[in-house]
Amino acid sequence: MKLNSTFTLACLTLTVMIGYYVYAGQKRQETVLTTVRNNWTNYVYMETTNYADIKVGETDGLQIPVRNNMNFVVDEVEVTVGYIKEGGEIYKEEKVAIFNIPPNSVKRGNAPSNLRGTSVQLKISKVVSHSLNLCYPGSNRDYRDPYRCN
Repeated sequence: MKLNSTFTLACLTLTVMIGYYVYAGQKRQETVLTTVRNNWTNYVYMETTNYADIKVGETDGLQIPVRNNMNFVVDEVEVTVGYIKEGGEIYKEEKVAIFNIPPNSVKRGNAPSNLRGTSVQLKISKVVSHSLNLCYPGSNRDYRDPYRCN
């Protein structure tokens, strides 16, 4: 009977220890995900191109390269393209969606052509990565992890 109780106690202790290590590993992984989510602008960005040198009517075929330097797939990036006319004011905005950007790679989106644009202004307006649980702009009210999807 004593051997059976000792064996049961050992099994229970082992189960608790395994549970603790699994829990600790999950907490470490979630901390890494939170850090990447909160610093997504360091990992997902438009590659530098000099769009200010576009001549009047040359915004046809404009490609927007977006780099994903994370180890996670980015499901969607939306770029707002502001077409600027002579005089410097934005007179029209268009949205360009780029889907399924693989980890550590670049994917390009095509902006609609515009005959009046002399230059463009680009801004990332949306980022979604399901594997990272990243949603920008964030709607999460937790200030410690504002870009975590609800």
